[in-house]
Amino acid sequence: MFEHQKRNKAMAYALVMMLALCSASVIMSDLDAASNNNETYTINMRVGDTFTYAPQVNLSSSDGATVAIEVDKSASTSGMDACLKNGTFTFTPEDTASKVVKFKATWTKGSLVQNAYQTINFQVFSNIEVTGGLSQSASTMVKTVAGAVLYTPAVTGGITPYTMSAEIPQAISSFIGWDSTNNCLKVTGTVPDSASSETPYTVKITVSDKGLPAGSDGKSNALDASTKTVSLSLKIVEGYAIIAPSYFETFAGELGAGEVRDNSFSASTNASAVGDVTSETISVSAVDGSSKAVDGFAKYADGKVTIDPSKAGFTGNETGADAVKSFTVKISAKGTSAKFGELSATQDVSVRVYADLKFISEPVISGSVASPTANSTMDMLMTATFENATHIKYVWGDGTETNVTTSGTEPAKYSARHVYQSEGIYFITVYAQNDRGTAKLITMYNATNGESEIVDGEPEKGFFEEHGWQFILFGILAGVLLVLFFVVGIQHPAVIIGAFVMIVLCGLTFVYHDIGGVMDAIKDLWS
Repeated sequence: MFEHQKRNKAMAYALVMMLALCSASVIMSDLDAASNNNETYTINMRVGDTFTYAPQVNLSSSDGATVAIEVDKSASTSGMDACLKNGTFTFTPEDTASKVVKFKATWTKGSLVQNAYQTINFQVFSNIEVTGGLSQSASTMVKTVAGAVLYTPAVTGGITPYTMSAEIPQAISSFIGWDSTNNCLKVTGTVPDSASSETPYTVKITVSDKGLPAGSDGKSNALDASTKTVSLSLKIVEGYAIIAPSYFETFAGELGAGEVRDNSFSASTNASAVGDVTSETISVSAVDGSSKAVDGFAKYADGKVTIDPSKAGFTGNETGADAVKSFTVKISAKGTSAKFGELSATQDVSVRVYADLKFISEPVISGSVASPTANSTMDMLMTATFENATHIKYVWGDGTETNVTTSGTEPAKYSARHVYQSEGIYFITVYAQNDRGTAKLITMYNATNGESEIVDGEPEKGFFEEHGWQFILFGILAGVLLVLFFVVGIQHPAVIIGAFVMIVLCGLTFVYHDIGGVMDAIKDLWS
């Protein structure tokens, strides 16, 4: 987390410097100003990093002038316009695909119109991942000869070239070492008899990529190196042994967006160190905390033990200590050695399975305040504290709404800005939701004087307040035209067409209050 924060700060500092350069261009000659009006910058990021930026310009909304900043969709990667909300651009890449955003600022005063542009290229890199198999195993034997390779890391992602190093306990450093030429952990000397022990030794392998330096032109930021450390448990044994972790954990439930889970772990033997092992078989079984067998909980295939969390027996209502269950997976291996005859080994792996994460309480809304901004009473900010909310919806009372995805259980303050198109009284409904329920808070806001009040509910509208009166006019006109056509005998096509149009308008204005409401509905449908 701290590494991500450092990266975000560095990116923010870099962009502030870039903006300073843009501001300085204002005092240059016309030629220079034209050339600096569309500066392009590069932001280097890692997948999962967050870039936040509030674009600003040198001219303000004063003396009757207006300033609008938007994302130029035609010159930006699809979807980047959605990252600009309430004047702040926030971007969190989910993959390494490069993205471009182009900001357009428009200054208007009377007949005067100015445009300025700023382009940001996002170069996204992944963090490095370290896997790799053991050519022998995570264990070695006292009979192992010098030169045997124990572990070769397989590195993916990041920015090449990589640098690797190993931290080896002093007790085994005389015969276990890191081969920097071939980037592997290997046996470097004869393992002494005195080294035989049932105590595992922890060897740490650290891999780093090179990162990126800042651009010499000041238009791209530096990117810290990505570093990954893996720990190996090296156990020195006399004979045939199983190589597997002593502890493993996972969780139950279906995976949702952003959730990460690995249900398998590696399991093998040191057969290559024993030598000439044939007819090797590996099997697994599992028992729960009361030593009762759990069928289907663990399966072995292709060097991995896979755990099925659905077999853990959760009902979906567990809390506290009941929301985690312990199991023991027994790994058994058998084989035949030309030198040692029949071989067998077992190892127990402690497995914990956590229940699917769920809220156990309904959301709460408190401390709600609706207040105008400094510019206008029709430009207001709604602020409240939310607890146990995964989703917030603001219904502004003018036919529009704003949706926000929240962080979870801890109380957090969220604000949403809204601009009304006309003065008047609006009833703002705020919904806080999670999988346990929904909380609702209604605030009456006066967009004329900026006053607000929390109310129990929106007062019921009268018939004509809800439907208006225009539907009556269109209904009368429709009736007149029908009389002219069927009674008077003016059976011109224009008359019956006009009657049909009046009937349609009568129905639409009844539903949408007036012609203005009908037009707004058509615009919403079109958009």
